Amino acid sequence: MQLDAILEVAIGLVMMWLVLSVATMEIQNWLSQLLNTRAKFLEESLLEMFKGEQGLVDQFYNHPAIKELFQKDRKGKVKKPTWIPSETFSRVAMELLVAASKQKASVAPGAISFGAMADGVQQVKDLNPELHELMDHLFPGLEQTNAVSFGIEDVQEKLKQYQENVETWFDHSMGKLSGWYKENAMAMAFFIGLGLAIIFNVDTINITQRLWREPTIRQALVAQADTYQLEEGVANITEVRGYFDSLAMPIGWSSVPAAEPSVCKQLITFTAEGDIAYRTGNECKVMVNIPRANNLWGWVIKLLGLMISAFAARQGAPFWFDMLRRLVSLRSTTQPKKKEDEAVG
Repeated sequence: MQLDAILEVAIGLVMMWLVLSVATMEIQNWLSQLLNTRAKFLEESLLEMFKGEQGLVDQFYNHPAIKELFQKDRKGKVKKPTWIPSETFSRVAMELLVAASKQKASVAPGAISFGAMADGVQQVKDLNPELHELMDHLFPGLEQTNAVSFGIEDVQEKLKQYQENVETWFDHSMGKLSGWYKENAMAMAFFIGLGLAIIFNVDTINITQRLWREPTIRQALVAQADTYQLEEGVANITEVRGYFDSLAMPIGWSSVPAAEPSVCKQLITFTAEGDIAYRTGNECKVMVNIPRANNLWGWVIKLLGLMISAFAARQGAPFWFDMLRRLVSLRSTTQPKKKEDEAVG
C-alpha cells in the first residue's frame, strides 16, 4: 500500500534524525561542560540584573554562601555555579544591597534599624540611575522609615515583603535566562548538526529518495524502530558512523577508483567532467554521491538536504524519539490483522 510506504519512509527519516540528534546533544553537552557555558550565562544574567555593575557581581560571588556552590572539575579547577537556589540568592542579595546598614547601624538586640537599611540602599542607588529604579521597586517605602527603629516583631512582615520582592526579581530574571539559554542552545545544536551532516553526508533529500526506491532498507529501519530505546544512543561521538551503519542507514560519502589515475595531480582536484577526485595513498578516487562542480542546481539541492538535517538535529533527541513512537504506533494500526486459525470441526 502507498500509505505503508509513506509511513516507512517517515519512520526511516525520523530514525536518522533521532540518531543525529543524539550525537548532536552529546557534543553539545561536552562543549557546554568544557566551556562552562551555563555558569557564564548565569554570570551574564546576574550582571544584567545588577544593571552592569561588575563590582556588585564580584561581591555577590565572593559571598560565602555562593562560594559553597562552586565546584571543581576533574583537573581541580574551581568553576562558578551553574545554578543558584532562589532562597540563597534572596538572602545574599539582601545582605549585599543593604551592606552599609551593617556598618552604620547600632541596633539594640531584638530591633532593626530601617534608617540604616535606607542609607545602605541609597549607596546602591547612587551607583547608577537604573539601580535607583530597581531599589525603589524592591524596597518600596523604605526611605520613609529613615532614622526610625522598630521592634523586630513590627518589621517582620515588611522584611518578608522585601525578601519576596527580591525572590520574584530573581525568578523573573532566571525565566529570561532560561529562554536566552534555550535559544543559544538551539543555535549551537543547529551548527553542530550541520557539521555532523556534512561529515557523515546526512542528506535528508537524498536519503528520502533512496528510502522510497529501496523498500528493503526502509523495512529494515522499521524493524529496528520497533525495539529502539533512546538510552541506546551513541556512547561516544567516534561511534556515530558505526551506529548509523548498524541501523542500515543510507548515509556516508562514497567513491570509486578513478578510470584515469593521472587526474589526481593534487590532493584534491576536479576531473574534466567536473567530478571531485582525491588522492589517498597511491590510489586516485572519484566521489560518486556528490554533485559535479558545474551542477549548480545539484549543489542547491545537496545543501538544502544537509540544512534540513541540521534543523532536525536542532529539535533534540526527545522530540524525535516521541515522534518515532507515534509513527510506529500509527503504522501498527494500518497493518492487516492476522487471520485467526480456523477451528477444526
